Amino acid sequence: MNKRITIKILILLLVLSFSLKAEEDKFIPSIEPLLCGVRIYGDNETMPPILVLNNSSGYSTNIGSEKITVELDIFADVPPNLYARFVHCTADWKETGNIFYQELYHRRFSNIRWDVAGYTNPYFSHRGYFTFPDFNIPIKYSGNWKVKFYNYDDDKEEFAEAKFFVVEPRAQTAMSIWNSMYSTKYNVSSTSYNLDVQVWSKLNLLDNNVHTCVLYKNNRWEEPLVISDRSNIDDYSYLYKYHYRRSVSGFIGARKFFRIEGVPAENEYRVLDLTNLGYFPRGVAEQRLPLSDLRRNGTFNEYDNEGMMITNRVPNYANDYIYLEFLLEPDGVITNEDVFIIGTFNNWKPDFRWIMHFDEADRYYKLRAWVRRGVHNYLYATGEFDFYRNRAVRYSTDQYEGNTSVNDHSFIAFVYYKDVAFGGYDAIIAATRQSISRSY
Repeated sequence: MNKRITIKILILLLVLSFSLKAEEDKFIPSIEPLLCGVRIYGDNETMPPILVLNNSSGYSTNIGSEKITVELDIFADVPPNLYARFVHCTADWKETGNIFYQELYHRRFSNIRWDVAGYTNPYFSHRGYFTFPDFNIPIKYSGNWKVKFYNYDDDKEEFAEAKFFVVEPRAQTAMSIWNSMYSTKYNVSSTSYNLDVQVWSKLNLLDNNVHTCVLYKNNRWEEPLVISDRSNIDDYSYLYKYHYRRSVSGFIGARKFFRIEGVPAENEYRVLDLTNLGYFPRGVAEQRLPLSDLRRNGTFNEYDNEGMMITNRVPNYANDYIYLEFLLEPDGVITNEDVFIIGTFNNWKPDFRWIMHFDEADRYYKLRAWVRRGVHNYLYATGEFDFYRNRAVRYSTDQYEGNTSVNDHSFIAFVYYKDVAFGGYDAIIAATRQSISRSY
C-alpha cells in the first residue's frame, strides 16, 4: 500500500513539474526576427538581378540571367514563418494597380530554405534563400518587380523587400557614352558623362507607348536615372546634388533616342576585403579598418567589382558578420553636410544607420556597423538626410572621393513600353549594358 502511495506521489510531482515548466515557458520571451540584410542576384553573385524571358521576336539583350536568387539574413531564435509576394511595378517603382499582373494568391511563396549561422554571432543567426523562376514561381510578364516578405502571423507589415527586373526583348537597343563637363561644387575634376540610348523595332509597337528609359550605374538599383516623356513619372531628381539635362526624340520604327547629360563620372569604388580571418577574426569585438580611409582627388589603387558584393571566397564556417568601425580622414575638409557611407553592405541605399559622426578629438569621421564578411565596394557621400524618406538625398560623392573618367563603370539601361494588354502595364522591351571603354 505504501509503495502504491509513493508511486502516485511521484507521478503527481512529475505532472506538477511539467505544468509549472509549461507555465514558466509562457513567460519566456521569444526573439522577434530582426532583419540583418537582403541580397538579390542573377545566375551568380556577379550578375545583376535581371531575368530574360524567351520569345520569338528575334531581338536579344547583352545582359541578363535565367535564374535569380534571393538571400535573407536575420537574427531570431528560430527561422520565422515568412512568405514572399511577387509584386509588379511601374517604371518608377509604384506598384501596378492591376489584378491581372499581381495575382496575389498565386504569387505567394513560402518554400524558403533556412541555414543556421555557422558561428555564434549576436547579430546574425539564420540565412534564408530561394531561386526562381520555377514551377511554383512562374514569371510571365516583363517589367520592374519586387519580392516582398511578410510574416504569416502578422502580414500587415512588410518585413523586407528586394528589387529585380524582367526583360522580354521586343526591340533592339544600343548605348553610347562620351565625356563631357559638369559644374562641380568642389576642387575636383569636372568630368561627366553624356549617355545616349537608342532603341528601334520592326514589330508593331506604338511609338507613344515607348515612353521611358531608366539607367542604373553598376548595380545601384536605388539611384535610377530616369529619362521620360511622361510628366507623371518620378524622375528621382531629389536624390542628386547636381541636375542633369534629359531629352527624348525620334521614332521607334527608325530610332528613338533617350539622352541624359552631365552625370558625374565619380571615382572607382573603394574595395573592402573582409575575407582574411587574420585581419578580421571571428568574434563579437569591435574591429577597425587596418588604416583610416583618406580623402581622394580622383586617384585609386585598385579596380572594383562593379558594385557587387563577392562572398565566394568565404568558407561556410566563417560566413558571419563583423562589427566594424569605418574611419575617414577628411584631410582638414570638414563639411557642413551630412556624411554617409554607401555601398554593397547597405545595397547602395544609405539610411540613418549609415550617417557618420565627426570626432573632434581624433579629427576623423567615424561609423560603427555590422558588415557581412565578403568583398565590398563603397564610397563616402555628402548630402542631406531626409527623415520622411529615411534616406540620403541631394548627395554626391565628389567631395571626399574626387571625380575621374579613368574608372570603367558600366551603365545598364531599360526601355519601357506601355503594353495595353489586360488593362495595361509597363513592360521592359529592351535592355543593354555599356561602359565608356568596353562593349558587353
